[in-house]
Amino acid sequence: MKNLIKIIFVSTLFLMVSCAKDKSKKQDVVNIDVPKDSVVQVEKKIENKIPALIFKVQIGAFKKANSKMNSISNIKVTQEGALYKYSLGNFTSYSLARKYKKSLLAQYPDAFVQAFKKNRPVNIIEALK
Repeated sequence: MKNLIKIIFVSTLFLMVSCAKDKSKKQDVVNIDVPKDSVVQVEKKIENKIPALIFKVQIGAFKKANSKMNSISNIKVTQEGALYKYSLGNFTSYSLARKYKKSLLAQYPDAFVQAFKKNRPVNIIEALK
């Protein structure tokens, strides 16, 4: 009789523990339904805030990351193909970018103005049309 009570107690305890584990697993799963329309609207709002055309002054391009260039404040580093390109400024006007480039020529004689359309580099002549 004692053995029967022990078996019932152990099996009940085992059943309770196994059920508790299943519940904890179910609590970890959270389904969130996000309407697709709202995501598209947010993306469009963000896209509208980014100017269609911007100008930056590129001061260098290297095959390897350059620690000296990385130490410059407000430097922007982009990787295009095998090159690390370093640029300064973020202008919506070509004339402002040119003025800024002129101020950098003493320190960076190879600096030039680079145009970006939707964050992609474009030919400066095409950008100015």
